[in-house]
Amino acid sequence: MESVVKGVVIVGTKRMAFGTYGGKLSNTFLSDIQATSIKAALTSGGVKPELVDSVNVGNVLSNSDEGGIFTARHAALKSGIPIETPALGINKLCGSGFQAVATSCHDINTGLVEIPLAGGVDNMSAVPFSARNIRFGVRLGQNIVLEDSLWLSLTDTYSAQTLTCAKELKLDINELNVNGGAIAIGPPLAASGARITAHLVHELRRRKAKQGIGSACIGGGQGITVLIESL
Repeated sequence: MESVVKGVVIVGTKRMAFGTYGGKLSNTFLSDIQATSIKAALTSGGVKPELVDSVNVGNVLSNSDEGGIFTARHAALKSGIPIETPALGINKLCGSGFQAVATSCHDINTGLVEIPLAGGVDNMSAVPFSARNIRFGVRLGQNIVLEDSLWLSLTDTYSAQTLTCAKELKLDINELNVNGGAIAIGPPLAASGARITAHLVHELRRRKAKQGIGSACIGGGQGITVLIESL
């Protein structure tokens, strides 16, 4: 309620396409992906880049490219946001995108800023793989082959989790993930919360609905939820 009283509103929200694993976006820098969304969102909201007071960007897999740890800062600069504007990278695993939105709301409520920008980005295809302890050889183990464990490897924990939550909370399955969820679209970690928030904003407008709730599980037994209300 504090955000509503304070007058925190979303004036524009856009996202990049979620590409396939190893697809045409797999070699794209994180900052370029995020900058594309930022430019579109600013245009949609009619906000000039120089009016942005702060930039909060969720990002988990910062090792996806050589500039990964600077993703928030580089994305802001590539979007035309002034060099004087501070940028914050946020890692709350799958809740990073949501946390970027929540942090932006908090900054407004505390009087720190007037116009923050929130986003989230990850490139699952560009994450490097580390093979540990292979210098001195790796034991073959019990010689279990793929066919012996096929059904275990295909178990989809996340769909089970979603269905369990829907059952426990008595949710209408027809109102859940109406635009597709992580299984259908893809779950690039930090981008998920930003994507869900954007979908909620547009869906509330399309349906002329009053409220929408977005939620995500977070590694380590955490979770995060946001409530969006149309005015």
